[in-house]
This record gives sequence, structure tokens and C-alpha cells, in this order.
Amino acid sequence: MKIINKDIFYVTSGIIPHPVGCRGIIKNELSVKICRKWSIVYEKYIKYIDYWQPGMIQPVQVDEKLWICNLCRQKELSIDCESVGNAFTKLNRWASEHDLQIYIPYRIGDSNYEWVDYAKIIRSKCPDSVICYPKLFLNQSLDTNYQDILESLIPDQNNISISTILKILKRKINALPTRRIRDSNKSLFSSYTVSNTQYIYLVSLDGLIQTINVFFNALKKLEENPEIKVLYQNLIELKYEFTEIIKSLPIKKFSDGDRWDRIALGELIEFEYDCVDLEDVNNVIEQLLKSI
Repeated sequence: MKIINKDIFYVTSGIIPHPVGCRGIIKNELSVKICRKWSIVYEKYIKYIDYWQPGMIQPVQVDEKLWICNLCRQKELSIDCESVGNAFTKLNRWASEHDLQIYIPYRIGDSNYEWVDYAKIIRSKCPDSVICYPKLFLNQSLDTNYQDILESLIPDQNNISISTILKILKRKINALPTRRIRDSNKSLFSSYTVSNTQYIYLVSLDGLIQTINVFFNALKKLEENPEIKVLYQNLIELKYEFTEIIKSLPIKKFSDGDRWDRIALGELIEFEYDCVDLEDVNNVIEQLLKSI
């Protein structure tokens, strides 16, 4: 079993297990998302609701190369580990017969405890499966849709300024996902007084650099206007200056995954990020604004 940095909903080929009960109830977040994205999964599940028994599986084709496997885990509210094990054994056999890779959704199950139980069962019954562990800290840090920037700037290109663009970039950066950690150096009193401890907000350095690159790439259309071509060239120079300063900021390490992930995945999880303090990034932007 291995882990990859991928959102389960970006898988395009293979088979994805979808745990269901015998009662026809879809309640957890993963199941709701799956049934909304591929309505046929829910339709097939409900169609045979009177016949479901724990341990049964129902592969449903949702795309040319992609399958979702309804996997009956229990009749009652609590997970039936034996039935889940039987279902995953059947899934592993079926996937092997059809030459399909099994992709496991991150945090499969209804609770932290179920996540741990599922991980143990999957290790045993589907040893060649792949867990899609989305590095949310990185994956969701990059918003590639910057059409709103262009729509706001292009209609009034004659009034575009570097300071205006920097302010927009600052808003984008401050919308990035962050991780909050206690900073004992900023504690107002004693580090033992948790209520008075200040926090710092870390942002992924890789995600930040990617965002800066995509942001300035979106502005490339400005080069098409000969009147502001010089402005665009100045922006490119600013981009390199800004990026180099960001890379020189103090690096703080952050390890993703909580204790439940570590219990469930053990030595498989080793995600650690290079991060910078978001306050430091904002200070850099403010200094650039003052220097313009």
C-alpha cells in the first residue's frame, strides 16, 4: 500500500471503494460528494436496497475507465470489521480480474476510529491499493482561476498601476490556506499561559511560489496592449525580486496529518512542508508598495 498526493475526485481511472450501509442512508461527507458527482452510484445503491447484506460489493462504472464500488459495511450504526474485511477481499479480487488500480479515499469512514479500522483492513486485504491523501495545505493553495483579475484590470488598462496589482496579489495570498501554530516568542506573558499566547500563521512556501507564478502568468495578457507593455515588463522584474525575497524568509517546518493519520498510516505518512510566516510575507509586500 502506498500514499499519493491526490484528491480522490481527480482520479480518472481505476476503482474507488464507497462504503454504504444496508438502510439506504447517505450521510457522511465523502458519500454525499460521490453521489452528487456520480448520481448513478446512488441510483444503483438504492435500486438493490432490499437485497444488501454486509460484505456485499457493487461495482458501478461512472466513466470509461473509472468505477465506484458500493461496499456494504454494516446493518447497524457501528462498523462491522469482519464484513468490511470480506467486502475489501472481494473488491481486491474483482479489481485484479479487471486490471484496475484501487484508490482509497483519505479518511474513509464516518469517524477517526473508523478511519483507523479501515486503514488496518485495507493494509491486510488490499495491500497494493493507493491511498489518495490530498495535501490540502498545498493542493488548495493554488487557485488557477484568475479570470477575475483580468476582468477587473483589462477594461481600464490605462489606469493600471504596479501598486494596484500588488494589492490584488496581497489579497490572493492572504486567502491561501494557513496552519496556525503557537509562537512562544510572541507570548504576551508566559508560554504556559495558553490563553495569552499569540499565534503565527504559516503558509506553504511551494504553494506561495506557485500562486505568485500563476498570478503573474494571468497578467501576461496585459502585454498585448502596447501602451502598457513597459508596465508588464516592470511587473516581471518585480515578480523575480518578490520571489527571491520570499525564498530568503526564515523557513519553518510543518508536518501535516494529525495523530489519527499517524495511527492509521504509521510510517507511510511523512509529509513535511517548508513554510513561511504569513505576516513576514505581508511585510515584504508593504515594503515593496512603499518603494514604488
